[in-house]
Amino acid sequence: DTVTFNAELTNTQKGSLTITKTVVGASGETLPKYEAIVTNSAGKYIEADGTTSDTEVKLEVPVTTGITIQNLPFDTYSVAEYAEGAKITGYTLSVSVNGTATIDKDHLAVTVALTNTYTQDGSIILKAKKSYNGNLSADQFEFKLTEYTDSTLTTEKTDGVKQTGKRNDADGVVAFDAIAYTAEGTHYYAIEEIQGS
Repeated sequence: DTVTFNAELTNTQKGSLTITKTVVGASGETLPKYEAIVTNSAGKYIEADGTTSDTEVKLEVPVTTGITIQNLPFDTYSVAEYAEGAKITGYTLSVSVNGTATIDKDHLAVTVALTNTYTQDGSIILKAKKSYNGNLSADQFEFKLTEYTDSTLTTEKTDGVKQTGKRNDADGVVAFDAIAYTAEGTHYYAIEEIQGS
């Protein structure tokens, strides 16, 4: 007699996913609570203990230690920063990686690194005041603003700020458009009256 056996092999081996967090910029600021959302290939959300959920789960990712999720079946996992909760007032946020990682027999411990880079927002409005030994009226004089490479104000900065056509008000004040900054630095400007205006 022939005996037939039907065997179904089930893989019970599991792995781990570590999410690390690095913060660049925002020195001296109180950092927010960082969170990430992890999903598997079926679109299920991953809990901190490795189980799945049909509803969105936000996992806290501390800057110093990160988070490691154990007991994850072989699969491909997607990691996304919860950017809305990572914002800091006065800074622009850039997240370097929203990554994926695959756990299999050759990769039992995988890592996704998230880096948050903060660039401080800022702007300035430069003004000047015209002194005139006569009857000063609005729009009587025209001025320009030019950015230079250094304090000698001899070489204009390539792609630097240039504003022209700004005229004084009735009090002699001339105001230029706001200049926005996205990084710390030193800038050199000159405000000059356009002769013959």
